[in-house]
Amino acid sequence: MYSTNNLITMNYIHKLKFTDESAFDAIDLTSYKVETIIKIGTITKPATFDDEGIELTPATVIEGYHVDINAFEEIAELKPYCLEKAPSNPAHGYDWASRPFTLVLKGDNAVIE
Repeated sequence: MYSTNNLITMNYIHKLKFTDESAFDAIDLTSYKVETIIKIGTITKPATFDDEGIELTPATVIEGYHVDINAFEEIAELKPYCLEKAPSNPAHGYDWASRPFTLVLKGDNAVIE
C-alpha cells in the first residue's frame, strides 16, 4: 500500500465489477499507489414498496463481484473492469474520499447517476 503521508491531493476512485473474487485477486496492484480497497462482493438492489408496504419490485442480485479502489493514480489495468454507470457520491464514509477525486469509469459513454 502507498503511504498517505505524501502530498498528493487527488484520488482516483475505481468502481469495478469482476466475474468473481478470484478474477479480482488475480490482478497485481502492488506497483500502484493504492490507498484503499473495499471488497463489496455481491450487491443486492433492495425491493421497493408502496405506502402500504406492498412490494412493487422484488430485491434483485446485481451480477458480478464488486470492488471499489481508491488510488492516487488512474490504474489503466483496471479500466476493462470499471463500471459504465456509477453514483455521483461514491464515498464510503470514514473519510474514504475526503480529498477531491476523479471517478474512473469505462468508455466514452460513462454515466454518473
